[in-house]
Amino acid sequence: MAVAIVELGETFETTLEERCDPDFQRKVAAFGADAGMRATVIRRVEYLKRPVKVSGRGGVFKANIDKSVIPDGWLDDDADSDGGSSDKKTGKVPSY
Repeated sequence: MAVAIVELGETFETTLEERCDPDFQRKVAAFGADAGMRATVIRRVEYLKRPVKVSGRGGVFKANIDKSVIPDGWLDDDADSDGGSSDKKTGKVPSY
């Protein structure tokens, strides 16, 4: 079940010293020695308008999410009436 959308930033290698900085920990949601050498910045997170049934898989994967459940302000075409980045037939937006 998918309940939220996440915008990820860059992934980069870090030092233990960097990983122990509280500001850094909030950006990557990882803590000091418990975190790995690489970190990915979490830019923003928001709940979907309603949960969506998605088959779980390991790692990062694509899933078709109905555009109507994406929170306002997340799609480049929010102002477009034609649904620019969604599949015109289904109204679904690929998510990663």
